[in-house]
Parts: sequence; structure tokens; C-alpha cells
Amino acid sequence: MNTIQNLLPTSQDIHTLLLDDNLENIKGKLNDYNSHSPSNYSELISNIINISMYSASLELFQFYIDNYQSLNEEEKNSLNSISKNCHIHPYCKALICQYLYEANHNLNYLRLAYDSFILAFKKNYKDNKTYFKLLLHLVIIHVSFNKQIGTSSQIHDKILEFSSLYHIDSLYKVLNIAYKNHIITPEETILICKDYIDNIEDLNGMHEVIGKYINLLKMIKNNKKVPFDTLVDLKRMQWKQIESIEKTLHSIQNKNSDFDSTQMQLEEVKILKEIDFEGTKQKRKDILKERYKKSIQLANNLPYHDFEIDIKKELDELYFQLGCFDNKISLLRGFLNIPFINSKDVYKNAEYYIHNCLTIYLPQQTFDINGRVIFKSNGWENNQDNSALISKIRMKQYHNSLSFMSFSYIHKTHKYMKENFKYSKDDIENIINQSEFVPKNRRALYLKGIWAGFNNDYSTALHILVPQFENSIRELSIIYGDYPYKVDDSGIESSLSLENIVSLQTIQELFDDDLLLAIQYLFCNNLGLNARNYIAHGLFDSDFFYSYEAIYTWWFIFKVCYIFSY
Repeated sequence: MNTIQNLLPTSQDIHTLLLDDNLENIKGKLNDYNSHSPSNYSELISNIINISMYSASLELFQFYIDNYQSLNEEEKNSLNSISKNCHIHPYCKALICQYLYEANHNLNYLRLAYDSFILAFKKNYKDNKTYFKLLLHLVIIHVSFNKQIGTSSQIHDKILEFSSLYHIDSLYKVLNIAYKNHIITPEETILICKDYIDNIEDLNGMHEVIGKYINLLKMIKNNKKVPFDTLVDLKRMQWKQIESIEKTLHSIQNKNSDFDSTQMQLEEVKILKEIDFEGTKQKRKDILKERYKKSIQLANNLPYHDFEIDIKKELDELYFQLGCFDNKISLLRGFLNIPFINSKDVYKNAEYYIHNCLTIYLPQQTFDINGRVIFKSNGWENNQDNSALISKIRMKQYHNSLSFMSFSYIHKTHKYMKENFKYSKDDIENIINQSEFVPKNRRALYLKGIWAGFNNDYSTALHILVPQFENSIRELSIIYGDYPYKVDDSGIESSLSLENIVSLQTIQELFDDDLLLAIQYLFCNNLGLNARNYIAHGLFDSDFFYSYEAIYTWWFIFKVCYIFSY
């Protein structure tokens, strides 16, 4: 049987495994040793960091520190002794000292770490990104402790030296911290950014990286009056970012990834809007028109490719249940008994996104189909008001659920009804006439709109029904004792907006959460469908009225009429 000591790999053991290119085997062996002896591994660390092959030993050391962080005092002392070994690589020594600082909060360790990072610059590395990591360590240590550790001039010189030799994508992180803390001047930051962008040879896929350097230049422009030629350079770099997007778009389109391309087209429109040279306005319109048509096409085609396999069992069950209806009226009522999208599921999915998606911390911007910015956020900020961002995420989650529900149940059931039964206006009229939701003097309009949608004319249906839906809610609030109007100081009365009417106590008590959230998405929220505003101002083109969102909106209004029938 192996003893613990026998399980402990020596430097030679690790070195031999490294020569065989078995880094994962070494990690496995370290895990085996730790499972038998979760403490007293200082000797093991010593073996690792004394290996002559620096890059692998550093990776192994980082792996060990990341996975086993509970050192007792004896082991900390042992690690401290190892850090004083003059033969170990300065990068390893710096990481050990940094770890010891985190364990003991003794600033002397951090000063030793800083000095070791400086020494590590004198070594040669195969990967230029190692220099960037060294810079980042130095800048963070220096800034985090109010510049008490190290000197700004020392870091300043390292940044200039490094940036002139190597062009690393992530250097903007160092520049961002260094500029904000006055370690390098605005002029130096501008030159480094320009130099990096000018030296990009292959623009394919580089638009996001270019964008980060451009954002740094914008920050300088906003904080400081910069020369005119710098502003010209900024716009020239933005054109280069557009060139990168278009090259990347060409590459993406070759792979038939329309979803990614539509997102990148929005980014291109945003940049064009900022540049605002002659001709960019028309180019923006052309891109948005192309993107919107592509989005409609995606909404129509995507479910057939993605949902068909995923929901085969659900569809089989749906068709089985539809076959149980023996007459058209019971089937019609079954169609109107399909449930609304569950608000709790929407909030749950949004909550999951907030806690599990890193992109929530990034700046975000949303455009409408005409290129107007309708939402801006710097990303999630702890201890700040994130309500607008939460609302945006909820509306996005609702949209996802709507596409699924509209295709899987509403569209399929509607198609089945028309193929198997012959409906007339009379069948619809009975529901309309019995609905408390529909005012008597609006029944003819509702009947015309619902019947148009029944025959797939969603353009006529929604142009009639959406304004009438708002009026019905207003009338309903009056019936139940509220006053959906406001009076100004001059005694002039005007109607409350739909969003404010829905917020009235009577409507809140009358409607459940699923219905209220649907109204927010479909009619009120500019980050949702916002059909009330778009139809009133003629912002939807004809393509929209063939989308699943149009089908769902028509069905939703029809269902609300049915809910209030007696």
C-alpha cells in the first residue's frame, strides 16, 4: 500500500510528466494526494515551483492555490520560507507573496509581491500576454493602496515600454485604470490606443476589442478638450470598427448565423449614428430596414427549425386533445382557454439571467426598428437602482416565451380549427355580445377585428383592436368605480395613458399578474412590443403583421373578451 509520502510527487516526477506533456495527469495526481492528505502540502508546492520549466510550474502553482486555499499557520510559514528562495521564478514568488497577503493582510507581503512582479519583467516569455498580466498586477496593487506601493513613474515607464513592443487585445484594461488614476497622460493613452488599432492586420472578429479602445478615447474626449485631429482620428477608428463588423458579418453569413448578424447590425447602426458623417443617416436606415426584415424572417422561420424537435411530445399531446373536441364551438372555447404566459416563469427566468449571465455587467443599448435609442445602461451596478435594466430583461424573457407559445399552441391550434371546421361570424359574435369587456357601441368594431384575425388578416385586426382594447380597459375602470382621467390646474380634463390606467386600483384587483404583465409587454412598455404606440404612429411595416407577435396580440385580445363573457 502506498503511504502518503509515496503519493507525494517529487520535482523529478512532475518534471518527467511534463516532458511527456501530461499536465492533466499531474493535476490528477495532486488531487489524489490532496484527497489523502488535505493539509501539509507545502512540500508539494515547493516541488512544483522548483521545476526548471517555468510556464508549467506557474500554471500548476496557480492551479493548486485556486483549488486548495485553507492553509494552517505551519503551512503559511512553510510557504513563506519557500518565497524567500532566491532560485524560484520571480513570478512564482510574486504569486506566493500575493497569496500570503490575502491570508494575513500584511502589507509587507504585498510590497514583496510588487517588487517580484517588477523583477519578472526581466524574464523572457513565449506568450506576450504574460507581460500584460504583470502590468495588470502592478497597476492594481499600486492603485488599490492609494499609490503607497510602487511608484507611478515606474509603472508609467513599463506601460510605455510594453505597449511599444507588443499589441495585446486586453491592454485597454491596464490603460483604463492607469488613465483614470493619472499614471499615464491623456495624450499618451490616445497614442497607445491609436497605435494598437492601426496595427490590427486581420479585422475579422475584432470589432468588440476595437470598440473597447474607442470607448476609452471617448472617455478622454468627454473629460478633456482634445485637439480636432484627435476627434478626426476617433471617427477614423470608428470607421475601422465598422469595417471590422462588415468583415465579420460576411464571415457569419457564410455560416448561416442570421441571429448573430442582426445583433451586429445594431452595433453598426449605433456607431454610424455617433460618427454622423454625410451619408451615414441613409446607411443607418438601410441597415435597420434589412435587419428588421431579417428579424421578422427569423421570427417566422426559427420555430420550425428549433422548436419542432424540442416540443414534439407537447405537440402530439396538443393534437390528441384537439381531436377530442367533437364540435366547432367547444374547440373554439378550447382555443380561448389556452393559458396566458405565466408571469412567475418570466420573473424566474429573468432572475436566473441576472444571477448567471456575465453580460449583465456590460454596457447595453437598445434601438427600435427606426434606429432610435430606446434604452441605455452601463450594466448592472451593485447597490444602485437597476430597475430599468430588470424591466428590460423581463421584457426580453417575455418575448422568448411569447414566440414559443404563439408558435407551439396558438398558431397550431388556429390552423387545426380552420382545417377541420368551418367557422362563421356568428360563432364569434356570440362571444363578443356576451362580453362585459366590450362596450355595446364597440361590438361591431370588435367583431370586424376578431373576424379579420380569424382569417389571417392581422393588419386589419390589430389596427382595429389595439385602440379599442385601450378604450375597453378605460371603460372597465369606470364601471368598477375608478376615474381614468386627470385634471390640470385650469380644470382641463385629459385621459390617463394606458399604463397609468392599468395601475389604477380597480384594474389591479380585477386582473391577475399574468394579464397585467401581458398588457405591459404588448401595449405599454417601449422595450416590449409597444403595439399601442407603434400602430398609432404607423411604425409597423406590413411584414410585422405576418409575425408570431401579431398572431399572439390578436389572440390575446380575443381571449380577454372571452374571459369577461357570461
